[in-house]
Amino acid sequence: MANRVARAYDRVPIHCWVTLSVHGHKMWVRTANVSGAGAMIESLFPIREQSFVEMHSRVGLLVGGAYVRYCKRKGLFYRIGVRFARPVTARF
Repeated sequence: MANRVARAYDRVPIHCWVTLSVHGHKMWVRTANVSGAGAMIESLFPIREQSFVEMHSRVGLLVGGAYVRYCKRKGLFYRIGVRFARPVTARF
């Protein structure tokens, strides 16, 4: 456990579909987990790091803007880490 990084927010596994808007293009992605500061999503297509994306879903926490922190291929999917532009705690 020495390599484990302390996190400000716990990650919660939430698997739901989200519409992601990137540079005017919309795509469906699936969330893997969500925290107060960001989310990990899975997509069939890569998204460039530092890109700004807009998320829309039926789950209230997954609405708004986010920045792509990383994008790594894992099997058939790309795992994409996004950091919310406005953390969940600042929304309520």
